[in-house]
Amino acid sequence: MTQAPRCALLTSILVAGVLLTGCGGSSPTADSKPPTSTPTASTTPTTPATTPSQSKAPKAFCQDLVTLDYAVVKYSADAVTTALGRGEPVPLAELKRVSGIAVDLGRQLLRTAPADVRKDLLLVVQAVSASAAHLKPGHPPAKVIEPILRKTTLAAEKRLEQYAGCTP
Repeated sequence: MTQAPRCALLTSILVAGVLLTGCGGSSPTADSKPPTSTPTASTTPTTPATTPSQSKAPKAFCQDLVTLDYAVVKYSADAVTTALGRGEPVPLAELKRVSGIAVDLGRQLLRTAPADVRKDLLLVVQAVSASAAHLKPGHPPAKVIEPILRKTTLAAEKRLEQYAGCTP
C-alpha cells in the first residue's frame, strides 16, 4: 500500500470514528442526569475570550473544532488524491458531502468562536468552500487543490489544531 492510499484510509477511519462517536458535546450520555430546567442564554458565554490565557473555550466548541479538523484533513487528502489521479479516486458526490460537512460545521463554529481563532477558522472554511466549488467533471485539478494547499490555509489549519483555548 502506497503512502497516499494509507493516508486516505487512516483519515477515513479517523473521521468515521469521530462522526460515529458523536463529537459535539451537545447530547447527554446514558450516565448523565437530565437537566432540571431549560438552559438559558446566560449559561453560554456571550463574549469571546480575548486571549487564550484569559479563558478556555467551551468543551463543545473544542470537540467540534477537532471534528472540523478531521473533516478538513479527510476532504483535503481525498481531493488531492482524486484531482491528481493517484490512488483510488473518491466519487465527486462523496467529496462534495465531506466538504459540505466541513463548511457547515465551520460556519457553525464561527458563530461562537473566540475572537483569537475566528480569522483562522474563516480562512479554512473559505478554502474548503472555494475548493469544493470546483468539484465538477472537467475542471482543472489545480483549481480544486490550490485553495486547500495554500501556505496560508495550511498555516491556519495548524494553528487551529494547536489552539491554546482547547488545550488542557
